[in-house]
Amino acid sequence: MRPAGNRGAGGNLLWPAGLLSLALAVLHVAMVATGTPAYRYFTAPPRLIQLSERGSPVPALVTLGIALGFVLWALYGVSGAGLMPRLPLLRTGLAVIGTIYILRGVLLFPQLAARTDPPRSLVFSGVSLAIGMVYLAGLTRSWSRLHVGASDPRGVPGIALAARDWHPSHEPRRSTWPVHPCSFGPSRLSRALTRNMSLLE
Repeated sequence: MRPAGNRGAGGNLLWPAGLLSLALAVLHVAMVATGTPAYRYFTAPPRLIQLSERGSPVPALVTLGIALGFVLWALYGVSGAGLMPRLPLLRTGLAVIGTIYILRGVLLFPQLAARTDPPRSLVFSGVSLAIGMVYLAGLTRSWSRLHVGASDPRGVPGIALAARDWHPSHEPRRSTWPVHPCSFGPSRLSRALTRNMSLLE
C-alpha cells in the first residue's frame, strides 16, 4: 500500500469513495442472506420481492451481480487513490461511476416533492448522491495525476514523477557537435575542436 503522501487531495477522497462502494457490496450480500424481508426494507422492485417469496433464485443472482458491480467500483476508487495498480480506463471509469451514483441520487428531489416515499428511501437516495459527489470531486482533483502518461521512475502508471526523484541521468544526452567558436575561449575552443575531430576519425 502506498504512503498517504503520494495520494494528494484527490486520492484522499477516492479511497473513502471506494470503501463506501465496498460497504454497499457487503450490504447487498447481506440482503441475499436475509431474503425477502431485506428486499422489502430496501424497496426492491415488486417483481423481485414476489420472486423471492416464491423461492426463486433470480433475486439472489441479480443482487449478487449488483454486489460484484459495487466491488468493481470500489476497486476503481482504490486504484484512483494510488493504493493499487492502475485499472484500465481509470479516469473514464471513475467519471462513469460518479455519474451513475448521482443519477440515482437525484431521485431524492422528486421524492421530496412527492412526499409519498418512506424516509429510508430518501436516505438511500441521499447516500447515493453523496457518494457520487465524492467520486467526481476526487476525480477532478486527481485528473492530471491520473493521466495515463504520468508514471514514476519504477514504471507504476498514474503516479507523477516527483521533483525530488529527478536526476541528470533522466535527461537525454546532448551531442557536442557542432560547436560554435564564439562560445569558448582559445583553450576551451582547442579542446572542443580536438574532441570533435576525434569523433570523425
